[in-house]
Amino acid sequence: MLRAGATSRQQRAPARKDVAPLGGPRSALNDAALAASKLPLPVLIMILTILIPVEFRIGSLAMTGLRVELIIMIIPLLYGLFSGRFGPILMVDWLFLGHFGWIVVALAVNNPDRMVQQAGSLGVEFLGGYLMGRAYIRSREAFAALSKVLIWSIVLMVPLFLYEAKTDYTVIPMLLEKLPGISSVNISRPDP
Repeated sequence: MLRAGATSRQQRAPARKDVAPLGGPRSALNDAALAASKLPLPVLIMILTILIPVEFRIGSLAMTGLRVELIIMIIPLLYGLFSGRFGPILMVDWLFLGHFGWIVVALAVNNPDRMVQQAGSLGVEFLGGYLMGRAYIRSREAFAALSKVLIWSIVLMVPLFLYEAKTDYTVIPMLLEKLPGISSVNISRPDP
């Protein structure tokens, strides 16, 4: 109940046309748009390369599906960032680039024999992962689609997690090991 002289929120501020009350018709449209949103293909491929840990070698370089995709994507993503296609360059963009520069300097000082290989692999994964999000997850719809894919990934992998916990047998890496020329992640089992 309102006291004398007090007004309700609706009487104090004029209603904005772009915002509908909860449960109103615009909210239903927004919910339908979020539910129907699709994840951009490069991000979907990235998630699949994380979930299916394929590894192979090119000479002394250990390559994964994720690294291959990010090597292909990093130059166009950097170009898009600096050309303004993903919006203005933000302070966080400079911080990510500066952090990568610091990684290169730290590796050059402490491990000069491994600097090129380690800086390349870390840089592609670190900057590439950030730039994929910066480029493709730019709206509520894209974020909702990413959340749906991640939740379904977890739900679908729960039986594999439970089987591995019970039998100590990793299904996906062991199946990948049976394919010729392909290996998977090394499974380490430290003492509890």
